[in-house]
Amino acid sequence: MPHLRTRIAAVIAASLLAATATGAAVSAAAAAPHRPAVVAAEPHGGIAYLPSNFDLQPLAPNSWHSTGLQVTLPEAGTYDLDLDVRGLVGAVPPVTAWVSAQLYNVTDSKALPDSDRLVAHLREPVPAPGVYVDNQRTAPMSERITVDKPTTIRLEARRTGATTASRIMSDSNGKTSFRYERVLLP
Repeated sequence: MPHLRTRIAAVIAASLLAATATGAAVSAAAAAPHRPAVVAAEPHGGIAYLPSNFDLQPLAPNSWHSTGLQVTLPEAGTYDLDLDVRGLVGAVPPVTAWVSAQLYNVTDSKALPDSDRLVAHLREPVPAPGVYVDNQRTAPMSERITVDKPTTIRLEARRTGATTASRIMSDSNGKTSFRYERVLLP
């Protein structure tokens, strides 16, 4: 019987330790908004997630803003970049507004050509004072890039139109993710 109690106590202690560690990791991620949690990173690939929503509403419209989600391609080569970008745009009609995203090469200080995507669009031409409408969508982004040195690529977003809500979403209903994989050596 003493051995059984010892085993049960060990299982309970391990469970409490795991729950505490998980809670600490979740609390740390929540306390550090807009810092991506890299789940896997190897020389050939990895994936990062935006840990919380990125609010575009307080930022200047029609300008690109860093969401905080980025990956570093660790060495020279050709990489496939794949993202799922969740977005929300909301307003009071009449309105035409949208949220867009693009990839930006931080190392070379330039946007990746043709990487911009429409994430969420809202068009409601009929006036409806006091009525709020919104639209949430997930936009895929896929690009191929060849680099000659370690290179950091980040996700940027902007809002356009008279919005009352605009954000890149990443929450318990779904994450904004950024995956990279080296497909060719230099």
